[in-house]
Amino acid sequence: MSSHKCHARKCNVSTPSRMFMCRKHWFMLPRNMRDKIWDLYVPGQEIRRDPSPEYVEHARECVRYIAELEAA
Repeated sequence: MSSHKCHARKCNVSTPSRMFMCRKHWFMLPRNMRDKIWDLYVPGQEIRRDPSPEYVEHARECVRYIAELEAA
């Protein structure tokens, strides 16, 4: 199983490639944002490197959301 770093800014925690964020940051997101990530996720997109534009945009919103929480 391949891995990558959590997508939250300044987080260096390794996570499985199919996971968007580390556990800590994932559960900082509201449930509706987590659900939407899973709704937009297509299995294998992390291997093919072809997430949909909608997934990418929502992922950016999630990263911004976490950055704002951590800046407060």
